[in-house]
Amino acid sequence: MRFSISKEQLDFYQKHGFLELCGGISPEELAKINVAVESEITRRAKEKGLSFRGLGEEGHWNFGHDLWRTNSEIARVVCKVSFAQIGSTLWGERFLRLGNDQFIQEQSIDHKTLLELSSYQELVGGMALCLRTDIENEIKEPKEESLYLQAAEAGSMIFFSPTVPLHFLPSSGRYLLVTYCPKKTVYISRDSSPNNHKLKQQGYSFGDRLRDPMNPTLLRE
Repeated sequence: MRFSISKEQLDFYQKHGFLELCGGISPEELAKINVAVESEITRRAKEKGLSFRGLGEEGHWNFGHDLWRTNSEIARVVCKVSFAQIGSTLWGERFLRLGNDQFIQEQSIDHKTLLELSSYQELVGGMALCLRTDIENEIKEPKEESLYLQAAEAGSMIFFSPTVPLHFLPSSGRYLLVTYCPKKTVYISRDSSPNNHKLKQQGYSFGDRLRDPMNPTLLRE
């Protein structure tokens, strides 16, 4: 599925720093990715003697980082070129490298930017794919230029700037967050990042540039 961004949508993104697009994936794909995400986190948690439903906020974040690396179904969605092409249009970047994915459920993210949550020197932008909504939770209006991660429907994609403060309530639903980097991205230590040391598991050290295939190129100049 290929999306075309209208001038009105581009103007909205440039003004507000985010844009929601409905119908990012088909209902069949949505069902598959939900199963894949829960199965992969369950597998990782089981190795530590834990269960998915008992993980809580910290566990979902820790076990839900970089799921694409160990699950082909998740990798197929996270590495979709069509998603990167939408981001390229919104961010004005012709080269995009995958940063990471991050499962979000029951997290309380209060006015932190995507950049503050990462250990990358630079980010181009992010995309939050809504896997499940909380229909009982009223959608709130952004306050103080913050972005409430509350999609209108499951399967929607919210593209946003790395410098827009995010606000995510524990009851906001279930999301798969994907980050996109520029060509020459450096892995750095950032105290505000919950994933500060995660890339060391992939053989990186602070100061290293991200490289293929560990952080694959999705779009080339």
